[in-house]
Amino acid sequence: MPMRPGDFRRVSRTGMRMIAGGLLALALFAGAAAYYRRVATPVTLIVPYAAGGSMDLSARVLAKQLSEALRRQVVLEFIGGAGGILAVQKVLHAKPDGNTYLYGSGNAVLLSPLQIPGAGFTSHDLVPVAPVSSSHLTLMARADLHAQTMDELIELVRREKRPLMIGTPGASTLHHLLALSMAAQLGGKAEAIPYVKTSTLLQDLGGGRLDLAILALPAATGVDAARGKILGLFSTKRSPLFPGIPTVNENASLRFWVVDPWTGIFAQRGTPPREIAHIKRAMKRVLMSPELSRVQATLGVVSADPKSIDGFDALVAAEAQRFAAMVKH
Repeated sequence: MPMRPGDFRRVSRTGMRMIAGGLLALALFAGAAAYYRRVATPVTLIVPYAAGGSMDLSARVLAKQLSEALRRQVVLEFIGGAGGILAVQKVLHAKPDGNTYLYGSGNAVLLSPLQIPGAGFTSHDLVPVAPVSSSHLTLMARADLHAQTMDELIELVRREKRPLMIGTPGASTLHHLLALSMAAQLGGKAEAIPYVKTSTLLQDLGGGRLDLAILALPAATGVDAARGKILGLFSTKRSPLFPGIPTVNENASLRFWVVDPWTGIFAQRGTPPREIAHIKRAMKRVLMSPELSRVQATLGVVSADPKSIDGFDALVAAEAQRFAAMVKH
């Protein structure tokens, strides 16, 4: 029996529905496959310090919490040395697919490319994703130095005929930059001495070969009172963890450079915005973790406020300008 024109239309409509259904199924399958490939690929956090160092414990807790928030495996890769440059370069040489990030500090991201020739990158090559913590740097004095406050130190410097020796944990660190700035503000009557090992620095401070030292707050609070004392924090405000320690500018006749060191997560520029958005959303959950806050507090640092994630890029941009000015100063 021959087919009438209406029959062709009905067959055509049925065929189109079948084709459309097949295409939809293929699209759903492809989307599901892409999703499972994505979650099966671990996220790598590259840390610009050696394993077992100051950021080891916080990095491991961060990775655990971030893994739970993302529902993906998060692995750590510790690459120390060269002021963080090697770690940053590893991130920049990775495929910008949202699977590799830097967990580092302003020292590695902002200061090292300003101070170390041949760094091979600038801060503009990285995208700020989320802050993790903030901390403080301290000015320590040897235990028998005749100064208990910053004004007493300034007066001592004016009386002393020899320059005071200020130890720092490395020439390309923020600590050393602050020491150089401080020496200049003291009229050149202080000298910054970089050390390779903090342990050697502390030995020299306790032995009287150094007069002063600039150290991270956790390291400073662990120093025995017989070896050294804290004169102040190079900070805009007192630490909530150690409220009894004043800042260097609270009662000083001179005004010194201050900075609030931070750590954060960075992505390579060119990383898809949707991937960065995934990490941002996950980090808002991570930063509310009591476990992370507790561990950070034991290290003398404070977890970042989840609300500060949206303003992290502005903070990094402002800090980049400040660090550049300090280097030129």
